[in-house]
Amino acid sequence: MLSNPPYVGEADADKVQKQVRDFEPKIAVFSGHEGMDIYRRLVPQAYEQLLPGGWFVTEIGYSEEEKVRELLTAWTDIRVTADLQGIPRVIAAKKPKSQATAVLV
Repeated sequence: MLSNPPYVGEADADKVQKQVRDFEPKIAVFSGHEGMDIYRRLVPQAYEQLLPGGWFVTEIGYSEEEKVRELLTAWTDIRVTADLQGIPRVIAAKKPKSQATAVLV
């Protein structure tokens, strides 16, 4: 599952380029006061929908790596990729393979 959600916090609106802030639809840029509203919904939904071993990959804002990692505690193999400026920009996590279940005889 791949996502490029809105991730800018309304508290950081003054840090967004003027043409983005003034002309892009707010719903495409902002995700609540701190920029985390979409992730709080998206991470559990992705976990529910993905098959074991499936990957969740999403773009993150410049200051959101640790906050998004906190939402990924049930996931494995978490990887972060930085952009050309060295800013963490993409986070990927793997849904763990299901545990073998005991068969009752």
